[in-house]
Order: sequence, then C-alpha cells, then structure tokens
Amino acid sequence: MNSVQTRLSWEEIKQHYPHQNVGIIDAEKKPDSEIIVSGIVKFTDRDMTYDDLALLAMQNKIELRYTTLDEDEFNNINMR
Repeated sequence: MNSVQTRLSWEEIKQHYPHQNVGIIDAEKKPDSEIIVSGIVKFTDRDMTYDDLALLAMQNKIELRYTTLDEDEFNNINMR
C-alpha cells in the first residue's frame, strides 16, 4: 500500500486516513502508554480486511488503530 514509507505524526495519520483502520509499523508511543505519537502507515482497511489487520496486530507485526478526527475533541470534553 504505502510504497514510500513516510513517518507521520498521529495528527497527520488522522488527516490522511480519516475514519479508517490503519496498520502502523515502527510506532513511537508516549512513555509507559499505548498512545501513538508517530509511525508509518503500512496498511489500511482499504488494503485488507479488518480480520487480516487484526491478525497482524495479534502477531505484533503492526499496531492497529482506528482514526477518528473528532476523538480528541471528545477526549477534551471528558477531561473537563
């Protein structure tokens, strides 16, 4: 899918792949957290089925996340 492997921030991933399941490799996470700071999008649910993405995630070959552009706003509301 992603022949040029470009590292993107989580914000950029959400903008480039809105409302999609993404398979991320070489993920940088916040210390002691599962929050992804940046990574390389290797697959999306447009490339393969969710089941195949989930299998790769279970095999620790990718980090599987769903991108939603409004999730940060939702989190900010809940943090108040």
